[in-house]
Amino acid sequence: MKLYLNYINEGIFDMDGKYILFGAGEMGINALHFFGKKNVRFFCDNNQSVRDIEGVPVVSVNNIIDNISKDDTIVITTIKGKNIYEISEQLKNLNLKFELFENISSRFVEKDKIIYNSKNGRENFCYRADREYIIGTDKYAQAGCIGSYFWQDLWAAKRILKEPVSIHYDIGSRLDGFIAHLLASGQRVCMIDIRPLNIKIDGLDFIESDATNLEGVEDESIESISALCSLEHFGLGRYGDPIDPEACFKCFAAIKKKLKKGGNLFISVPIGEECLCFNAHRVFNVKTILKEFEGLQLVEFSTCFRNEYEENIKDFNRFDNWYDHEGDRMGLFWLKK
Repeated sequence: MKLYLNYINEGIFDMDGKYILFGAGEMGINALHFFGKKNVRFFCDNNQSVRDIEGVPVVSVNNIIDNISKDDTIVITTIKGKNIYEISEQLKNLNLKFELFENISSRFVEKDKIIYNSKNGRENFCYRADREYIIGTDKYAQAGCIGSYFWQDLWAAKRILKEPVSIHYDIGSRLDGFIAHLLASGQRVCMIDIRPLNIKIDGLDFIESDATNLEGVEDESIESISALCSLEHFGLGRYGDPIDPEACFKCFAAIKKKLKKGGNLFISVPIGEECLCFNAHRVFNVKTILKEFEGLQLVEFSTCFRNEYEENIKDFNRFDNWYDHEGDRMGLFWLKK
């Protein structure tokens, strides 16, 4: 059966059909509120761990044809280029046409523009086409976006700041998140990254270096060290580093060597079905991380996935078969030497 869907016209809310939202993430929820629940037939998503969103069912792409009518419109809600490409290829293979949510929401900004111009009386703030900067996807979005980076940065910072040290070392974590948390609380940080940092920040020492072997750092000298969402990238060339399949494992060994007795290590890495997603990252089995850091005491294992956070997980096998191609399921490990 071939089913061709019409592209959306200006009067989309006057159409007889409803909308099928492909993508059940944050942007999909935004689109649901944008169109209204009564106008959405269902969500479609490649991740079948979610059954419904706010009472609207989520179906697999394999069942999409059996659940739509000829007047319905498929809307791809993601704004990530890679995801758009993958989803559009799936739909083209099913002979289905689609629209991008980003394009739809931007068209509605045109109506907002007309209303603004009719009400504005301030010459300095009048609409000018040469100053236009259209953002259409924020309509009905939540007040903030919480994802894996938010949880991991908050998780590590809270634990480190309970026991401040003279200087905390970090390997490649997020400067505008985790490092900022520590600096704001007065914790001095020495950050090691292969990429340059051409600005001076109070309280931050910076070493531009390949951290694979932590050369220049004395053995058993570090009281506290972190690496949040960084070690999984080592040796893949993504950040200009040399290609080395063993690079991350070398760094694991170097961290153990440089950490002093009683010192704390905080790391986060993608966990699940163990694999390489070249050239983005590796995904690790939880037991692989524990084996690599054998000899250190596991203080805590927690996890986060997008807007979910779970603390003190005891079942290390729970995520052995987890697969998320974006590597968003993060394992949070607190280890002590």
